[in-house]
Amino acid sequence: MSSVLTNKFRIHNAKSFVEGFSEAVPTNIYTAIGKVTPWSATDTYSGAGSSTSESNPPTPLDHIQNENEVWRNMIAAKKIKTNDVVHSIPRVNWESNKIYTMYSDTDATLLVNVINSSTPKPFYVLTDEFNVYKCLFNNNEGESTIKPTGNGSSLIKPTDGYIWKYMYTVSPSDAFRFMTENFIPIQTLESDPGSGSSCASPNLQWNVQTNAIAGAIDVIARRIGSSNNGAGSGYVSATGTVSTVALQGSDTSIIINGTLGVGSSYYNNLTLYYPSKGTAFTITSFTQNSGGNDEIVVSGDATSGVVAGSEPFQILPTVNITGDGSGAKAIAVMGSANTLTNANQIDSIKVLSGGSGYTKASVTFTNASNVTTTDAVFDVIIPPQGGHGKDAVEELGGFFVMVNTKLEYDEPAFPTKVLTTQNDYRQISLIRQPKVSASGNADATADLYLQTQVLTVSTVTNTFLPDEVVTQSSTNATGIVVDVLTDGNNKLIRIINVSGTFNTTDSISSSGTASATSISSITVPELLSNSGDVMFVEQRSGIVRDQSQIEDIKIILEF
Repeated sequence: MSSVLTNKFRIHNAKSFVEGFSEAVPTNIYTAIGKVTPWSATDTYSGAGSSTSESNPPTPLDHIQNENEVWRNMIAAKKIKTNDVVHSIPRVNWESNKIYTMYSDTDATLLVNVINSSTPKPFYVLTDEFNVYKCLFNNNEGESTIKPTGNGSSLIKPTDGYIWKYMYTVSPSDAFRFMTENFIPIQTLESDPGSGSSCASPNLQWNVQTNAIAGAIDVIARRIGSSNNGAGSGYVSATGTVSTVALQGSDTSIIINGTLGVGSSYYNNLTLYYPSKGTAFTITSFTQNSGGNDEIVVSGDATSGVVAGSEPFQILPTVNITGDGSGAKAIAVMGSANTLTNANQIDSIKVLSGGSGYTKASVTFTNASNVTTTDAVFDVIIPPQGGHGKDAVEELGGFFVMVNTKLEYDEPAFPTKVLTTQNDYRQISLIRQPKVSASGNADATADLYLQTQVLTVSTVTNTFLPDEVVTQSSTNATGIVVDVLTDGNNKLIRIINVSGTFNTTDSISSSGTASATSISSITVPELLSNSGDVMFVEQRSGIVRDQSQIEDIKIILEF
């Protein structure tokens, strides 16, 4: 018995996480910072070993004591808002002369191996205009030499043979907040952004989403690696010009200029194609006129816009598409001196109409009668549900989520709270649904919480310095100094990693030279320790805070 958890499951979990911030009763998650002292081998609960140092932080461990240590180390926690969270995908910059992977409906590792693999599959690109394009066809594994451009709903077909689908544009504001060297933001619009949108980007994406066609066939690809690389052999084709054209009931009679030099019926059931019109018709009969011009009869009205006397045409093997949808039509593109295939081989297939409703399809070819043929092998590429461009998050693998939190100066937006600018931190975490100390079991909902214990003292000898250990010998209580604030004649010593219980009657001293005769008041941390789920921990070298500094914390979560 075997099973698989699909990428849809991962994306569902990512969507649930993102949607949790905007629900009527939202999930409250906070970005927390902590750990003011440098890393050392003694930080065993945080995963430290003999090689741990400030320049070589330990890898966090997923156990209870590590969670407890996060709480002990915590300085402050800032609430994550709805607009602080976005789906993300690995960043793939378009580069010239690079082979990009084409989308495939049968590639099980397409979404997971975009970059993180020994054989990466970059099937989408970001251009320098911040446009994102999905590669639908890579010209039979050729190099991309022309940057895709354009932001409409039609396919983009530069002259290097690639076929691209414009997906969306990263807006300047999203680029500023959520774009990094390794990831870019992505979204699927749930409603029409309207003409009042602050940026054109959402309107462009909405146009793509609403014009996506479910089950439309955009690409039929040659199976590289099969016999003759899928091009087959022995296929016939011809070119010529139209002399006269006339309707005959439901068919069209075409008299050509000259003769094609083959017998009657030779081209029956092949395709006649007008390159200048982009229209194709099935040949019902071909008649050789040895003393004059040959006649071709095709099914349907093939007269529209045809210039009698000079209109060029091609005769090609017929592409037969069989599947559970309808309306798809395509022509064969023969090999030439400009390709790696010969004139009697099918180099590629040009889709004239994608039809709709296909969830599976196959393709065969009709060649001229009595001709020895090695069958060409092509695969019909079925689009994702809803069609290409309908759901960017689903299509490009948005099972990454980026959380962006800004720590601004000492957080002046909260005048009753002062976030330290006198120390550093080296542990970043996400805390889900913490409780408030002063309110028992009440959920934390405020935008900022300070997690230091505050010892207010009035008579101080020398100075308590950041990272020193404060000790009350009578109680054996200890704590690590984060910073010291001045409030009138009082000093507010803010500490973390508290062990034991300080009292207000006995003296305290530091591991340096400072001391205080007594504590006038003690303020507990604002969040109830260990009351929320530690969902993420990142450990790094110290980040020094400063009164003139903003830290832009970007966290990538992979679901």
